[in-house]
Amino acid sequence: NLIVGKEMSVRSNFGCALHYYEQGILFIGNGVWIDDGVISNHQLCLDLYEGASNASLAMRNHKLVDYYTSVIFQNVRFERSIPAWIILMTSLESFGKHKEIVDKGIRLIRRLNIDVPPSPPGPRELVESMAATTRLASGFRVEQIRKVQSRGRHVRNVFQLFIRTIVATFSLSSPYLPCLSFVMMQYSLQNEFYGIETSVAFANFAYFNIVMNRITLEDNIGLLSR
Repeated sequence: NLIVGKEMSVRSNFGCALHYYEQGILFIGNGVWIDDGVISNHQLCLDLYEGASNASLAMRNHKLVDYYTSVIFQNVRFERSIPAWIILMTSLESFGKHKEIVDKGIRLIRRLNIDVPPSPPGPRELVESMAATTRLASGFRVEQIRKVQSRGRHVRNVFQLFIRTIVATFSLSSPYLPCLSFVMMQYSLQNEFYGIETSVAFANFAYFNIVMNRITLEDNIGLLSR
C-alpha cells in the first residue's frame, strides 16, 4: 500500500494515493507505533501517515491533514516530526491562517533551542542582532555563501520551518519578521546551509524595516549591500 500510494502521488493522483495510504494504516493499526525495537515498523507507520498527510494537503482537506499530523506528533520524537509540522503549516498557509502559523512556528523554533525572544525586539535589539549576524557572516567568503550546501535532511527540514514561519510573518507585517530573519541567517551560517533562500529572507527583513522606519534608511542600504 505504501509503495502504490507513493506511485500514485508521483502521478498526482492524490485521491487514489490517499486511499492506499489509508488502507495501509488500517492494515497495520496503531499498535505498531509502540517502540518494540522494530525500527522498520515504526518507520512504516511514519511513512504511511506522512504520505496520507501530503495527499490530504494536495486535496486541500485540512481536517485530514490535521488528523494525520496529530497522530505523528503523538508517536514520534520532535526532531522526526518536523516534516509533519511543515505539512500542517503549509495547509494552514493555504487557508490564510497566517497568525496560527506564526504562533506555532515560533514555539517550534524555540523547541529547537534557537533563541527567539518572548516579545518582538525593539530597534536597539535588532541593531545588536544585525551586528552579531554581520560578524558571523564576515567569516565566510562570498563564494561560500553563494554556494548552496546542506548538512542533511534535518537541517533542510528546520530551514523549511523557518521559511514557512517567516513567510507568514511577512504576510502579517509582523514585528517578529526581522527577528526571525536574523535567527534564520545565523542558523544557516552556523550549519553551513545557505543560498538564495537566505538572501531573500534577509532582503525581506531590510525591506520590512525600511517600510516600518524601525531602522534608518542608511542602515538598511548597508545591510542590503552586505
